[in-house]
Amino acid sequence: MPVTESPRLSDALELVRRVRMWPFVRVDLEADGAALHSGVRDTFIARLDLLTGGLTAFVAADMARSVVATEPLVRLTRHGVRIDVVDVDSRQAGERLIRWRIDLERFGVQFREASP
Repeated sequence: MPVTESPRLSDALELVRRVRMWPFVRVDLEADGAALHSGVRDTFIARLDLLTGGLTAFVAADMARSVVATEPLVRLTRHGVRIDVVDVDSRQAGERLIRWRIDLERFGVQFREASP
């Protein structure tokens, strides 16, 4: 069955549709997912698995812990953080996670310098 026919994944597909329109992010569609890139170096910041709805944002452990503390649907992984995009609430949390990750890529130096 083609990915677009699965009702369970409609929110993951909607996430891709919405994020593709944002500035500061490039979305590469693959056979079973989407790779998200951002910044002047076109850094690979996240991957969305369209077969499972799993969105993984790649981030250092100290930053990952801070986002997990503020987003209840997000959990730590060995590569950063992950959320399963399976409904409207998790899609919206996924959008917030991607925005946060883009901002981290764009303004990371300022974030680190402002930290005590």
